[in-house]
Amino acid sequence: MEAYFRSAVEDYCELSGETLAKVLTPFAPRLEGDALDKLLAERGNMADHAAHCVMKLMYGARMAMPYLCVIISRLSSQISRWTKDSDRRLHRVFSFLKHSLDIKLHGSLSTADWQSVKIVAWPDADLNGDAMDTKSTSGFFIELAGAGGRSMPLSWGAKKQGCTAVHTAEAEVVSLSTCLRNELIPLQRLLEAIFKRAIDCDVMEDNAAAIVAVTKGYSPAMRHLPRTQRVSLGMLGEIFNGTPEEGEGNIRLIKAETAEHRGDLFTKELEAPKFRTALEMIQMR
Repeated sequence: MEAYFRSAVEDYCELSGETLAKVLTPFAPRLEGDALDKLLAERGNMADHAAHCVMKLMYGARMAMPYLCVIISRLSSQISRWTKDSDRRLHRVFSFLKHSLDIKLHGSLSTADWQSVKIVAWPDADLNGDAMDTKSTSGFFIELAGAGGRSMPLSWGAKKQGCTAVHTAEAEVVSLSTCLRNELIPLQRLLEAIFKRAIDCDVMEDNAAAIVAVTKGYSPAMRHLPRTQRVSLGMLGEIFNGTPEEGEGNIRLIKAETAEHRGDLFTKELEAPKFRTALEMIQMR
């Protein structure tokens, strides 16, 4: 993958004619007011090549660079309306990549973990965190956890939600549901077939209101979810409160501390200190 990214960086430099200085994060500083309006009003220089560059980054982010997921998700929504601000943000991504390809994803498990290994999922959401859209961002990180702090990353991703969430708990529930249905349960079934035993799952959620709503299976404040976000609190409640069938592992909803949650990297554009901490949490070093 390192060779792939080096090729992508060289390709970008050739297309843009830009030089790439060393930066601390792949996230461009947020602009406000007139400075941002001026950039948004002009078509970007990379407009004709935006799809090519973003798609190469999207593949790389899915395979080996989790920290690119959220910014690539947001840039991909701008391809049909590419502006000078999009240029600025894309340039920042490639500037970081050029000087940071030694940062790699790590993981380890032992044969001693065979009988104790479990799946741990970290779903997260960022309420209205994209300045270009009112829709929140869902993100997740899933790992196979053994004993003694050992773990192996399995899956990660970031995606814009289908409708505008009205509060943080709603955004978190939508992210939780997406992670559970699209990633966690299929992974659990696959690993149970491979290991030939039940595999337990822990879902780490840092929003207390979301946990209460899911545990009860209903919330008056979120009664519109089945119609707008296609999410059923009742379905989530049945999954977490129900008794698994023989041969199926438990799926537990656990309250996690926000400062220790591994999902932030997949929902937010973080500043340098928090970005480095987030990388360490998912074993990128």
